[in-house]
Amino acid sequence: GDTNFMPVLAETRVMVEHLDAAWQRLRPLFDEALGG
Repeated sequence: GDTNFMPVLAETRVMVEHLDAAWQRLRPLFDEALGG
């Protein structure tokens, strides 16, 4: 796919990871940040 525009226009990086896998990895960090 054409993902080269993302870092150029929005200064972001494309995550090559399934959304569910990313959520499972990030959820503990959100819980900690929100005091849960």
